[in-house]
Amino acid sequence: MTVDELLNGERRENGTRNREEETMKKVVDYTEQEKRLLWRQLNHRFVYGAAVLAVALLLQMIDCDNVFCQTVAGLGQGSALGILLVGVLMTSRVGPRFLIAKQKLFQKIWKG
Repeated sequence: MTVDELLNGERRENGTRNREEETMKKVVDYTEQEKRLLWRQLNHRFVYGAAVLAVALLLQMIDCDNVFCQTVAGLGQGSALGILLVGVLMTSRVGPRFLIAKQKLFQKIWKG
C-alpha cells in the first residue's frame, strides 16, 4: 500500500511516477496545514497570555486595595507566566518529547 492510497482511502493496482509526485505534494500540503494550525493555536495562547498580563498590570497600576483585585492580579500574572513558559517549552527541541511524556502520564492516570 502506498502513501497515495492511504491519503485517498483507496487501493490502486498500477502506480505511475506522476501519481507519486502528486502524492508527495499532498503529503507536503498536509504537513504545512498541520504546521499552520499548530502555530495559529500557539499564537492565540500567547495573545491570551498578553491580554491577561495587561489586565493584571492594569489592576496593579490602579493600586486597588481590594482583596478581589489583588487576587485577580496575582492569578493573571501567574497565568501569563505559565502560558509563556509552556510556549517556550513547546517551541524548543524538547517539546515533542514533553508531549509524548504527557500523553503517557495521562494514559497511566486514566487507566488506574
